[in-house]
Amino acid sequence: MYILITVIFSAILLFFGFSRSRGPILLNPMAHYTFFQLLGFLGMAGAVDYELSSDVIYFWICAIGILSSAIGVVIGNSLFPIPNELITHWKRKPFWAESGMAHSQFLLFMAFFSTVVCITYFVSVGYNVFLLGVSNLLDSGTALRNVSSLRLGSYDGSTGRYHFPGYVNQFKDTLLPLCLFYLWTLYFIQHRPHKQPLGFVLLSFLTIVSLVSILGTGQRGAFVLAMVMGASFLTVVVPKNKNIINYLIVAGISVPLMAISTQINGRSQSREFSWESIMIAIWQRIISDNQWGAVIGFRLYVVDLPTQWGNEWLESILGVSPWHPGSSLASDIARVVWRGGSGTVPTSNWGSIYHNFSWFGIICFPVLYCAFLVKLQQGYYLGEKTMFRTMVYVYSYVLLGSWIAGSPFEHFLNGGVVAIVMLYFICRRLEMLFGRRYLPLTLAAKITQT
Repeated sequence: MYILITVIFSAILLFFGFSRSRGPILLNPMAHYTFFQLLGFLGMAGAVDYELSSDVIYFWICAIGILSSAIGVVIGNSLFPIPNELITHWKRKPFWAESGMAHSQFLLFMAFFSTVVCITYFVSVGYNVFLLGVSNLLDSGTALRNVSSLRLGSYDGSTGRYHFPGYVNQFKDTLLPLCLFYLWTLYFIQHRPHKQPLGFVLLSFLTIVSLVSILGTGQRGAFVLAMVMGASFLTVVVPKNKNIINYLIVAGISVPLMAISTQINGRSQSREFSWESIMIAIWQRIISDNQWGAVIGFRLYVVDLPTQWGNEWLESILGVSPWHPGSSLASDIARVVWRGGSGTVPTSNWGSIYHNFSWFGIICFPVLYCAFLVKLQQGYYLGEKTMFRTMVYVYSYVLLGSWIAGSPFEHFLNGGVVAIVMLYFICRRLEMLFGRRYLPLTLAAKITQT
């Protein structure tokens, strides 16, 4: 019965997500949200034990949460309509790329500054897990034996000193990748590589530092989000006839790096480098590992806890301060699941909502959340069709849509929402001080200045 419910429910969810889409699919926050929630729901449905009452409760928590999300989309479309005429008008307008002091020079400065922050961080830690792992693979062809302790030590302070990784992540995982995606796009609009080789070499160097840094703590989630954001951004702003080239470039960079990082982290079942084992490990990570942890954590720990009424979310917000430890829920679950030891096992987003607000939250919070996503999409189409503004919105869509685990505030803060908001307002301020300079994406020779 539950298998039948899962299949039918998933099909309806997928149909509903696409039928409610407005405009380009990757410029729709509900497209990202539907994809990630469907992925989480399918993984959860395969992990629960339907003979246990706690697991059945968890199944219906997830299902009702997603149904509430659909209701939120309907309400959002009623309150914040996005008519087809608005989409048609947006499609007819040309894309403009912001240039000048307010964007290209400042974003280049931020890329350099973020690079310095990343290098300083890994020098302070004393090692980079990715570089150590690559060196070990080249020497012996096997994964590092102590990768778990190295990986945890690079961001949880177990090496003896705490290096404020949450703050560094704002530069390492968010600002540097975003600035580079923008700068690369602007570079190919304005120049050809053979005519401006210095710029090509400079951006290539910053990109290598960014890739090594984002994978340097052994955490692959931030890397995946950066690649999804970059691919979505390029798909939206680059002409359709060049999209296949961009996909090949992004895939050609991300797939091998993801495979190497998986092997280095010891996630593959084989100590030797094996594409088959690596692909199986990546698939399990996507479709089952986190979902299994959320199900077991709910069964063994969360289901017996009293409703927190937002206190656990408040703890995760206070954890932004270096003087506050933040929420310990994921660590507490890990100690129960693994029977001691270190590490984290986060709840799912639905488990987190239930833990904080019980059934009231499961019914009401997704409605408000998805109505907000529709409002956010409407706000984009009512504004200017510029490249930097589009990048900020696409990043927001990916970040908001990919919340499938833990507290929303922890997900957003770790994902760099503070950094991107500050970057946006600083660029707006610089526009007021130095003026606005735009390049049409299709006619690089023509410059419009206002």
